Amino acid sequence: MAEATIAYADLSEQAQQAAIANFIPAYIDQFRRDNLEVLDEDYASGDIPMINHVLYSGARFDKQDLVTYLTERVLPHFDHLLAVLPQTYLANGTPQQPWPQWFEAQRLQLNNGQ
Repeated sequence: MAEATIAYADLSEQAQQAAIANFIPAYIDQFRRDNLEVLDEDYASGDIPMINHVLYSGARFDKQDLVTYLTERVLPHFDHLLAVLPQTYLANGTPQQPWPQWFEAQRLQLNNGQ
């Protein structure tokens, strides 16, 4: 039997922290590939521009240092963003659909005009 999935807002604080920790590296990957078009302003007004601004300022860091840099500077913005993205999670904060596949599925919907 498959484990039930829940919304980000319904996760425990510890599971939300795990969800954010899982999402930040995926976000960095999409940012570096210029593939964030699926995250339009409908999702989190102000959060995405702030995250991206900090990403630009930390561009010289390797990925692990960049994860730390973002966590220290814009963690609340990731929290707001995850609260509105159409993704569900296991109780431990693991996304139901791995982020690379989620981004690709969202991109396909965008390309198909949905």
